[in-house]
Amino acid sequence: MNEYKDESREIEKYFSVYHIEEKDLISTSLVSLVEKGISEMERHVKDNVIQNGESEGIEQTEMEKFFGRDRLKMATKMLHQDSLIKFVTKIERLIEFPLTYFSDINEENDIQFSLNNSMNIINQEGVFIWNSHPFKPIEQVGNEQFGNKEDVIYRFSKCYNINKKLTDYVKDKIRQEGINSEFIYPDPNLIAKKSFEETKASC
Repeated sequence: MNEYKDESREIEKYFSVYHIEEKDLISTSLVSLVEKGISEMERHVKDNVIQNGESEGIEQTEMEKFFGRDRLKMATKMLHQDSLIKFVTKIERLIEFPLTYFSDINEENDIQFSLNNSMNIINQEGVFIWNSHPFKPIEQVGNEQFGNKEDVIYRFSKCYNINKKLTDYVKDKIRQEGINSEFIYPDPNLIAKKSFEETKASC
């Protein structure tokens, strides 16, 4: 009993930071699901265009020349990308995935989930992680989904235990990086007011 109390007191001396590598989530990215859906629909789009072209008197061979790989993919995205995103992000669909995530951090990818309408997510460079299990923590679900049973040292997430005596030091380092409550939870009204005052002063 005394040993248990000692362990409890020791734990209370630390705070924990959990870290998940994107590489450990990439296979569950909703972007990959949307891309797969687009790829599967390309044939359907091409067949429809060829059929419509033939009804207008255009030979199939001519239509084949028109549809290069990039052009077909672009046309399919224009027609179906938004509906695919809406389809896979519905709650009744997400509930089928044990663990998944989506993000708009990669601006070069034109598959976007409109997360960037939140200033909090923009500043925090955040991702939306979905754990559909009603009570298992994300690290347990991740271990079960990705871990190889033969690999006993696999860990889905890393945990850093930091002694609370270092709290002031950690806070200072974070502030030096320009990360504070105003950055994490930006107030649009204050930003607009500051921009107005700066513009007014420069006029």
